[in-house]
Amino acid sequence: RRGAEAVGVELDAALAKRATEAVAGLAGARIIQGDALAEPLDRATKIFLYLVPSGLKTIAPRLAALRNVTVVAYTFAVPGWAPDRREVVGGISLYLYLPRRVFSCGACQLTLVGDAKFTYVDGPSRIEGTYTEDAGEFIFKWPSKSKKGVLRSLDFERWTFDEPLVDEGIEE
Repeated sequence: RRGAEAVGVELDAALAKRATEAVAGLAGARIIQGDALAEPLDRATKIFLYLVPSGLKTIAPRLAALRNVTVVAYTFAVPGWAPDRREVVGGISLYLYLPRRVFSCGACQLTLVGDAKFTYVDGPSRIEGTYTEDAGEFIFKWPSKSKKGVLRSLDFERWTFDEPLVDEGIEE
């Protein structure tokens, strides 16, 4: 993306120096020699993690507190997190974690995953589908079954709730 900034944080001074040399000349890219746990993450929108499982476990609570941040972990999954997607590229596993926002409305719970998927749970009822947002109003679509139980085209619905939605933040 034009104007994007990429910031790498490396604890080891020698590795930080090598990384700084590797990104020399790349506009908007820089490396900080320091502790990722001490660096502010509030401006991040995408985070790529190259950590061993113990490091992932240590940083996971900080990541869980962030809003609207996509996380990709290299080689190892974040302990206790379920990835939204796993890809193997060149024999290396990449784990994708999309941001989740959870809303409650009385007994129901609406979870928005990333920029497109949702899950709505109300007692024993569960609906999964996709969503868009239009001028602050959510537009949901999901597969529904005809009388014969055959999947038909997606239904578009504009939902209103009896009670106002309460944003509970990030799902852990």
